[in-house]
Amino acid sequence: MKKEILIAIGITILFLGTCITPTVAIDNVKRPANPISSGNTLYVGGTGEGNYTRIQDAIDDAINGDTVFVYDDSSPYIEEVRLRKSIQLIGENKTTTLINSSSQSTLDIFDRNNILIKGFTLLNHCSYTDETYGVDLSFSENITITDTIIIGCHWGIHISDSSKCTITNNEIRDGINGIDLYAVKTSTLSRNHLVDNEFGIVLNGARTNIISDNRFMNNGMYLVDYAYPNSIVGNTVNGKALLYLENESDIIIEDDSAGQIILVGCNRITIQNLNLSYTTVGVEFINTNNSLLTNTILRFNILGVMFLESCNMNTISYNTIDFNSYGIVVETYFAFIRNKIIGNSVRFNSIGGIYLNGIGNIVKKNIVENNSEGIVIFGGAFNLISKNVIRNNSRIGLELFLSAFNLIKSNNIMHNKRNAEFEVILGTIFFKNYWKPYLGFGPKAIRGFRWIFDGFDPYYGFPNLKTIPWIKFDWRPAKEPYNIEIP
Repeated sequence: MKKEILIAIGITILFLGTCITPTVAIDNVKRPANPISSGNTLYVGGTGEGNYTRIQDAIDDAINGDTVFVYDDSSPYIEEVRLRKSIQLIGENKTTTLINSSSQSTLDIFDRNNILIKGFTLLNHCSYTDETYGVDLSFSENITITDTIIIGCHWGIHISDSSKCTITNNEIRDGINGIDLYAVKTSTLSRNHLVDNEFGIVLNGARTNIISDNRFMNNGMYLVDYAYPNSIVGNTVNGKALLYLENESDIIIEDDSAGQIILVGCNRITIQNLNLSYTTVGVEFINTNNSLLTNTILRFNILGVMFLESCNMNTISYNTIDFNSYGIVVETYFAFIRNKIIGNSVRFNSIGGIYLNGIGNIVKKNIVENNSEGIVIFGGAFNLISKNVIRNNSRIGLELFLSAFNLIKSNNIMHNKRNAEFEVILGTIFFKNYWKPYLGFGPKAIRGFRWIFDGFDPYYGFPNLKTIPWIKFDWRPAKEPYNIEIP
């Protein structure tokens, strides 16, 4: 009798089992090893009956708390994925589960919290713009991106106006900006591998973040627009330390274990006898004063030396700054006062040699040659450009724009495509420079432009200005070149 009862119960259970219809598509061959969501799991790809063929269709059918699991069998998935729900999007294998979008973004996350992305390779073959995104994330919180590879996007991961995000254990390569944070706070970037981007990690107005234990290869970090305070520790550039100092004073850095140096709010820092090459910015000065960079090689970077915000009374002397995109750039919203750029070799920088803004700065005895642009002064006043060799620059040797009362004295300005040019300068004096080509008698004319009043805008009422050709003169050009050598 007992045996008959057990047989009856078994038949009943079997019958009930055949009548249950699953609420989500299930792959009968493969399952995620460790499901981490308490919600339903929707499957994409694979061989299971009813599995989705498009990732976006599964996301559209998901609800908050669900997991969308993507198999690599049907990879690559050619689609833009838009996330507007608090879900987990998980790929089976990060090296074989590919998403390749033909739209501007591969993954687009907007105004949503509590999302996990894991286990993909993200590409972008969009043909109508060069500004593509692997992940475009904005106005969100508690987003985690981990164990993902992003290749060849203008922005690998771009995050704006968000907080409490975690970007960890990713590989981002061959793009322009690897990870870009704009107005992001209280987020963590850790253990990422950034390879062959122009800018590895960019902090743009991003504060109170933790940037730790990331590995940069042939790129590095770049800070802009009050991107501090942050905790930046344990990172390496080309196997050397990324040295980040904030509010430090009276330090000498001469150990060649540094691969990149960033100084924020520092005073009296000496950097000497280093090789800071193949990174984004060799040395970045932000709101830093009374510091010295000397006898250092800065080569094959995007920016050799960069000054931002208010940097006063610093000296850049006797360095080799060549084969970068930009050699030395001084860019600020405030006045740079009494900085010195002396005795440097600034050669073969593909865009420009020295860009200068500020008041009372000295550029003296530098060899500035074979760049696209030699020395450019934009804004500022009362700067001295003296006894430099400015030659063989492919676009222009010396350019002045919107600046006043500069003294251009005793330079060798030779064999540039255009030796000198100006636009809207006031009170600037050219004096005793050696020019070649030059006829050899009389004053040397320097061609440029000035603005003149051209009536008022009929709609807004603002005055209109237009440029007209203008000429300034070096009234006493030198007859022979000066003997200018770097010690």
